[in-house]
Amino acid sequence: MVVSHTADLDRLRDVVAHSLDRKVCNTLNTVVMTRSTVESNLQSVIDGILIAASQRNTHAVLHIDELVNESLSKVVVPKDFVLVNIDHQLLGTEWEWENSPEVSIVVADRTHEAVEMFNRYSPSFVLSVVSDDDQEIDAAWRTSNAPFFGDGMTRWVDGQYALRKPELGLSNWQNGRTFARGGILSGDSIFTVRYRVRQVDPSVKR
Repeated sequence: MVVSHTADLDRLRDVVAHSLDRKVCNTLNTVVMTRSTVESNLQSVIDGILIAASQRNTHAVLHIDELVNESLSKVVVPKDFVLVNIDHQLLGTEWEWENSPEVSIVVADRTHEAVEMFNRYSPSFVLSVVSDDDQEIDAAWRTSNAPFFGDGMTRWVDGQYALRKPELGLSNWQNGRTFARGGILSGDSIFTVRYRVRQVDPSVKR
């Protein structure tokens, strides 16, 4: 999730919380904030993680870089949250948790650099860009290699949930392919599909 200029901090809190209701392939794993907005948005991100952790009656684990660490003195972080330093080279790590939400939070100079981080380190699955700037969101859509792209929670990425159709091909999402399985290639056409969602209601959840 890329977090940039956004005035609706309650919306930001909610989409973070609703992306962490359980650990599956479309659960929020990494939040990249822009340098100019980290101080205004960090509290809402932490509050969203706190909601998700509280609903599971547990704490959360945050992997943070130096810039986030410098901003912690200006926000309220629950005392039972575990804070671990992370280097950007490790942003490709998928946190495997059962009950306690685990998230990386790092800072990039600008949104396009955050998208470059996604292209470099992520498994090319789902990207959410939370911003009030439509041009910023459109630029991220054009330059990211995310087959699933939105501006809200990440958990919508599911064939049965989003498309109301049987889910046939997310088994190999690690390589960024939308619908495919290993084995014999057949059919009368081969094509690539990308999905884009605009979330209007921030209260939508799984």
